[in-house]
Amino acid sequence: MKTNRLFLLIVLLIVVAGCRNKAEKPTNLIARVNNRQITLEEFRRFYELDPNFGVDSTGYSALRDELNKYIDRTIALEKAEKEGFTKDSLFQKARNWELQQAMLRQLYREEVEKKIKIPEAEIRQAYFRANSQVHVRHLFAKDSAKINRWYRQIKQGASFDSLARVAFHDTLLSKNGGDLGWVKLGGLDEQFAGAVEKLVKNQISPPVKTRWGHHIIQLLDRKDQVLVKEDEFHRQYRSLQKQLKQRKSAKLSHQFISSFMKELNPQPVQSTFLLLWSAIAWENPENRRLGSPRLFDNQLIATVTRRMRQYLDAPLIQMRNGKMTMREYLQGLKEIPISNRPRFQTPRQLSNQIGIYIRDQLLLGEARRKGLHNHPRVKQEMREFLEEQSYYHYLHVELDSLKIPDWVNDFFVKKDTTQLYRHPALAVFHTLQEWTWWRAERKAHSRLREMKPNIFIDEQKLRLENRRIDWQNRIRMFAVRKPS
Repeated sequence: MKTNRLFLLIVLLIVVAGCRNKAEKPTNLIARVNNRQITLEEFRRFYELDPNFGVDSTGYSALRDELNKYIDRTIALEKAEKEGFTKDSLFQKARNWELQQAMLRQLYREEVEKKIKIPEAEIRQAYFRANSQVHVRHLFAKDSAKINRWYRQIKQGASFDSLARVAFHDTLLSKNGGDLGWVKLGGLDEQFAGAVEKLVKNQISPPVKTRWGHHIIQLLDRKDQVLVKEDEFHRQYRSLQKQLKQRKSAKLSHQFISSFMKELNPQPVQSTFLLLWSAIAWENPENRRLGSPRLFDNQLIATVTRRMRQYLDAPLIQMRNGKMTMREYLQGLKEIPISNRPRFQTPRQLSNQIGIYIRDQLLLGEARRKGLHNHPRVKQEMREFLEEQSYYHYLHVELDSLKIPDWVNDFFVKKDTTQLYRHPALAVFHTLQEWTWWRAERKAHSRLREMKPNIFIDEQKLRLENRRIDWQNRIRMFAVRKPS
């Protein structure tokens, strides 16, 4: 009987262990590099933030190349750890800074993203909006006073055509009365599109502010999307969902920060701030604009510290139940990587930068209180950051040693197009810098693969992901081409 019980116990332990192992094995694994598992969610974050992904090539081959770029980063971190690069003091400073940013991002996710709901009805409404076409014309000015003056003139009988000649000078828009032609509503700036939606045919809007400037808009005609093409709707579904999420996220983030800061009520101490500005604009403290933008580098911090030595313990910011002194602010700046430190040219710009620093420090305190440095998503983002930094270290090693062939230099610098006959692959590159980065990436790839890592790629999942991507309507995080 005891033997049977023992046997039953062993069987149960084996079953439980097997279930545990089965549960721990990720079902969304798309690749493995040695012991590093790459999930589909990680890979999606990677390619969605790559400004060059899907620019010159699309489809399965482009997706597989992107996965190989991710794998190279994973290998680079292993190489960097073996060679001691990750112990470098500058690397550690960058790591600490990124940890703070990852904690802030997680705080936003918990306080904002969890509250975002996007019902399908809202996505369908966005689909109608995105595919409705409008025929509009507009007047544009950077200056709000100018656009308000034109609006008053329109109300008094001035024609759109005459004002367009003033607004657009010698462009096509000056000759056609600011006519933008037929455009999709979903392709317009959100504020611009919102104003157009409120108009009836031939109605003129009051001044509208967008991220570009100020507009007066006239709706000339409209073609609404009457029928829903279900296949087209589902193809655009994810892109539309993401756009709606981004808009709601921005609004809720603003509400969360406003509410959080209201509780602590941080206020600048004007007298200390003026002393700080005087220490920076030492030669002419009354000057309200420096000759060129300044960066709070170590030299400027040391100079300000010396000039303000008797005021270092004066409060720069007063808040409910606390303060931040001038000394604490300057010391905090030293802990920030040089490329992330404040840049400014005027007192207002400096004041805004201090406000951002205080805001982030207070939010970081809340993130620490919640223990977000131990959150799995934060740890994952830190892993990705370390991989990226390690990869760029080795990429720059290749860039520094790269010799550009004469035929490449002749094509890009001397504009010798005959090189295309001998080297047709040059046609896909827009600049010498782009070719240089591509070549360095190829060399770094070969160098990293010399470590002979054990690589597994789930080809089936990769092909399914390729079919899932809406290559025609990808949301890009960047508006311009950048070296990858």
